[in-house]
Amino acid sequence: MGMADWNIFGSGMWQLVSGAAVSGSYVLELYSPAAGQHIELLYNGNTSIGNTEVIAWVKTYSGNPGRPTLYWREQSATDTLNGYAMMIPSATTATIYRVAGGVWTAMATITVPSIQGQWQKFRVRMKSYNIEVSYWDGAQWVLLALFHDTAQQWASGAAGFGNRTQGKSWFDDVEIGVET
Repeated sequence: MGMADWNIFGSGMWQLVSGAAVSGSYVLELYSPAAGQHIELLYNGNTSIGNTEVIAWVKTYSGNPGRPTLYWREQSATDTLNGYAMMIPSATTATIYRVAGGVWTAMATITVPSIQGQWQKFRVRMKSYNIEVSYWDGAQWVLLALFHDTAQQWASGAAGFGNRTQGKSWFDDVEIGVET
């Protein structure tokens, strides 16, 4: 996938930077310079993914971290107002949200490895309305949470990632796919 495969929106900025990539030569740096600004990228190659899998290496800036976010089952590839999201702050918790009409409702808060200044690989899977969150420990996937969304609002949608609040974060080797 190249940058042309993504719908990019929001008031934040992005750039490909060379340096400490997980693989290859470049990483995608997302920067939101002020409170209330954000940047989001949704993959426009398939906007009707049902059983979703989103995998990404994520790192935040230690001085002014953003809140990197993974999205799935978004109802359009041009907004993130209706669907699901996992927001990962630089501390050691992440929150899973159901987003309906732009209102973010927390469904679960889980403990995750810190991403402040270091790379961590996360995976979110949603099959039917069961949500599974894992991270890669260097040898295997470690399950962090498994739960069921009782609201069952959306059966499919687009998937992507972004930076939800002021600050800087990096993404590398993002994979969007269908969970089998």
